[in-house]
This record gives sequence, structure tokens and C-alpha cells, in this order.
Amino acid sequence: MYDLAVIGAGPAGYNAALHASDLGLKTALIEANEIGGVCLNKGCIPTKSLLKSAQVYSLAQGGEIFEVCFDNVSIDCEKMYQRKDKVIEKLKKGIEYLIKKSTLDLILGQAEFVDEHTLKVNDTIIKAENILIACGSRPSKLRIKGEEYAIDSDDVLAQPIDEKEILIIGGGVIGIEFASLFSMLGKNVTILEYENGILPQSDLDAVNALTMSLKKRGVKIFTNSKVCEIIKDEKYKVLATVKGEDKEFIAEKVITCTGRTPNITALKLDNAKVKHAQSIIVDDNCKTNIPNIYSVGDVSAKIKLAHFAEAQAICTVDYIASKTPSIDLRTVPSVVYSSPEIASVGTLWQAESKLHFCKVFMNSNGKASIEDSTSGFVKIVFNEDKVIVGAVIVNSRASELIGEMCLAITNKLTLDDIIKTIHPHPTLSEAVRLCAIEGKKLVMEA
Repeated sequence: MYDLAVIGAGPAGYNAALHASDLGLKTALIEANEIGGVCLNKGCIPTKSLLKSAQVYSLAQGGEIFEVCFDNVSIDCEKMYQRKDKVIEKLKKGIEYLIKKSTLDLILGQAEFVDEHTLKVNDTIIKAENILIACGSRPSKLRIKGEEYAIDSDDVLAQPIDEKEILIIGGGVIGIEFASLFSMLGKNVTILEYENGILPQSDLDAVNALTMSLKKRGVKIFTNSKVCEIIKDEKYKVLATVKGEDKEFIAEKVITCTGRTPNITALKLDNAKVKHAQSIIVDDNCKTNIPNIYSVGDVSAKIKLAHFAEAQAICTVDYIASKTPSIDLRTVPSVVYSSPEIASVGTLWQAESKLHFCKVFMNSNGKASIEDSTSGFVKIVFNEDKVIVGAVIVNSRASELIGEMCLAITNKLTLDDIIKTIHPHPTLSEAVRLCAIEGKKLVMEA
């Protein structure tokens, strides 16, 4: 009998299993496909690897800005994908090493429930006092006529796309990252988004800044767009209703980026009487209706981010082991790895009238000017006591800058705490301190 059986070896699953092992729990880690899960193999890591190659290519094309000129700049997409695979393999070996070094048992195969304490994997019966489900998600289907002619994110990351005319259905995070990737590679990109704007859950100022950047690179964006049908012809014909008007779009490749679906079908949850709908239903401690069965990450959480899934998993193991949760789950940053990046955390000022915000643009920052990355801004949201409650950063390095804001919110730091902290010069981080100074001026003038 195991103390804990973890289903899924993605960021949530393998970190949960390693943490449980460190706490002395007899642990089994079960994986049906590849170590590292979706994030490492078909999500975060391969996408960002390809984006980095595209960014270097784009930078080389514009090298004259830095008085560096290249003749016949080109990119080998086959080798770009080979590099992506090497990055994945290197990281996978690192995870496998950690698992091998630990005391946990790694079991490869599809897990399915027999009852609330019993799993079946490859005809082997595994019994556990507690079970943690962390088996991630897969791309959602569009469910329209001709949907089989489109490809999804898994297909995009599997092999290079040679076609020039790309149409992306969905202007959420995945769709925008692919639009950034393909536009930097010189392809003609069109986005069809169902909502009123791209990235509908993001800060409006940030979305406007990104929209301008995408359009400068030739990306065509159509919002309030309902895709009705995909027709295969010499190319692909996409029929859509855009702001109430019927339109026809022609593309050489159609990519669907319309969300993700939890991987729960193969688990046979009903055998353990676990409540579920489209996803597994859990409480604030990630516990299902069955006291010893827990679920974290994409398979149950509303926030579908790898770092949140990992944090949930660590805290759930702490809960199972009767330990104090080691991570604050209330502060969850999100990043869109577009060009420029959008990073945000906490409460946005529009959500609460008693909050205030300050904002500075990156064009006044010395390091941003040096790197020719002056587009974007830093926005800090704070309350009447100058306590920081939220932030939005738009910049080529926004993903690296948001960490300071996460630390500030988690520890209830104030604008003064940021201001009194020396930031090195010249760095992009100086914009965060400058923004805090502007915020304090607003408070003093009020």
C-alpha cells in the first residue's frame, strides 16, 4: 500500500511525487505517455524554444539598428525544430535523474480507477491511501463542419509548417503566441477571435499595446468572429461571421487554438465515484468529493498554468502530510510570450474602484533604449495604504520582471518598499521602481 499515488508526470505530478518522497511518504508516480507531461513535451517548453529561434531571426533581420549587418539572413526551420527537441530531451533527462535519485516508484502506463483506493495500470493493481490526479489536458475540438482540415497546437509543435498563409482560430494565449511566432518567421497571419478582443481576460492597455505590435508585423486581427465551416479547396476556405457579416478567408494552413480539454476519460472516475463534469470537481484544498482523492492542474483547476499546477500539487502534498502549505496560492502570475510579452499578477485596477494605479512607459528606460525594446509599460495597482495588489508589464522581458511584483503582493509590500530598494543601473527593472515613485506622487497629490 502506497501512502500516495500520483497520476501524471507533468510539472504538477512529478513535483508532487518528489515532494511527497522527500517528506517520507511511500509514493508511486504513474505516467501514461511522456515524462514531463504536456508542458515539457507539447506546450510551454517547445513553444518558447521555437519563439526564441524566431526572435533571434527577427533580431538578425533588423541588425542595422545596432549597426550590425548580415547578408542573406535565413532560418532553417528543420534545425529550429531539432533544437527544440534537444531542449526537451535535456530537460527530460534532468527530471528522470531526479526521479531515479528519489525513493519513489515510477510506473509507466495508463491508470484507471478500480475503487477509491485502487488503480489498475497495465494489468497491475496499485493500492494507495491517497491518490492525486494530475494528468493535464489536450487541445479542444472546434466542433464545426470541416474541423478535420485544421491542425491544433500539438501538430504545430510536432513539425515545421512550410506554408506562408496561416489562419489561426482563437486569439487567446496559445493563438497569440503562435501568431507572434509565425509573423516573426515572415508568414502572413490572420487571427479570428470570437470575443470582442484578443486575450479577453487580460489588461486592456496591455492588449492594445500588443495589438499595435502585431499589426505592425502584418498580423490581421478580426474580433467578434464566429467560425462556421472549413472547406478544403486548392487552399482552405474558412467561412465566418464577423461582427454580423458573412466573410470568407483563404489560407494554406488553419490552426485551431480554442482552449484545452481535461484528460479524464481514460481514468474511469465513476469506478471511484469521483464527481466530474467537463473537469474534476474539487474544493479549495484540491480535494474531490472522495476524501482521499485529490486533483490539481488542468484536469480540475480554472487557472490552467503549469506553475500554478505545480504550486497546487506541492500544497496538496503538504495537506496530505499534515504540513503547513509551503506556497501562497493566492498570487498567480500569468505571461503571454508574445512580442512584446505581457505579464500580469494580482488584481487589475478596473476591478475595484477603491484602488489606484500608476504607469510608466518603457521608452524612458535606459536599458530598454539600448536593447531597442522601448515598447510597452509598467503598471502597478495599489490600495489607499500604498500596498501593492496588482501589476501589468508589457516588454520583451516582462516575464522576468513580473517576479518582483509577485514577491511584493505575496508579502504585502508597499510602494515605499519598492522605492527604498536599490535597483541596478542600467536595467529594465528600474522601470518598476520609477513606476512606484510615480504612484507615491499620486498619493501625495491626492
